[in-house]
Amino acid sequence: MKTLIINLPESTDRLSALTDRLKDHPYMETDVVEAVDGRRMSPEERDAAFDIPRFTALYRREPRPGEIGCTLSHQKAYRRVASEGENTLIIEDDIYPVRDFSSELEEIDSWLSVPRPRIAVVGCACMYCGQSPDSYDPADEIHKRLVKPSRYVHGTYAYALNPQAASLMTVRKPWFVADNFIALCHEHDIKIRVMLPSAIYPLDEEEAPTTITTQNNRPVKYSFTDRLHFFIEHVVNESLLRTGILHKLESIPPRDL
Repeated sequence: MKTLIINLPESTDRLSALTDRLKDHPYMETDVVEAVDGRRMSPEERDAAFDIPRFTALYRREPRPGEIGCTLSHQKAYRRVASEGENTLIIEDDIYPVRDFSSELEEIDSWLSVPRPRIAVVGCACMYCGQSPDSYDPADEIHKRLVKPSRYVHGTYAYALNPQAASLMTVRKPWFVADNFIALCHEHDIKIRVMLPSAIYPLDEEEAPTTITTQNNRPVKYSFTDRLHFFIEHVVNESLLRTGILHKLESIPPRDL
């Protein structure tokens, strides 16, 4: 399957390291999408490219420059997928495959090859724990391991989509974080599934520092209001899981149990 790597032009060391890691995975036909560095954009450029007021109303805080750049980078990838008309795997430059998943990728390519918009996430984390990822066997048929997410999908480091989904997810002036998959899929009636167990993981922060949650080389801390909001949201959704309103089989286990 065609694979697009999102990489900042100046991050040649990250791209080189990723190329080395992918030597054992020649079935990934890679090409590079030049990422957008939101930290280097002027306030006027950010305002022109990103709907900051709408983001702030939705997430109860202002977007970080890195988040803006990340979302705009993935939007560039969507436009390319839509224009080239091919099912495509999109990865970021700080990932590593944990196994040969060539046959799984072929099955996902087949699953995506329908007129209806579809997304298959091959690497992600989530807030809730359903079945352990170890309970899924990579040798099982793919349809048994494509799990419907129940609330959240965190991470844009490895997912495949068809041109129909890419076209629907492309917007002129985005107002959301790049991994707001659930809301986008609900809005556009895109079918989203997550492959378990994950075939791709992100590198540790020490190995590949992220540009999303840092600004001026310091972590951006959540305010007390943000943390309280997320805590209440977590408690509510954990309660829904326990009552069965959110079915455990429709939740995605986190990377680390």
